[in-house]
Amino acid sequence: DFSTQENPRVTEAREKALEEVITNMSLEELQHTLAGSYRKNRELEKTIEKKDGEASFLSKVLDETAKRYRESSDKYKQEIGQLKAAAEAEAQKALDA
Repeated sequence: DFSTQENPRVTEAREKALEEVITNMSLEELQHTLAGSYRKNRELEKTIEKKDGEASFLSKVLDETAKRYRESSDKYKQEIGQLKAAAEAEAQKALDA
């Protein structure tokens, strides 16, 4: 099982380190850091939206391809059945002759 949860001690240490960094920042540095975080989050949201759109598109293409395959397969089976019936009819004619 690959858990995505972090060890609580690691989380606590990260929080303390971040608190220390933020406490020692000037207001200008803090504003710059927050603006950068906001931009990065927006970029990630856009990337996720794009990937969701791509996944949706690929899912539709896959569904359409599967549908065409089933239709083609059904048509092929029908043609094989007709050819088999015709061959059997010809064979029966030959036997009857």
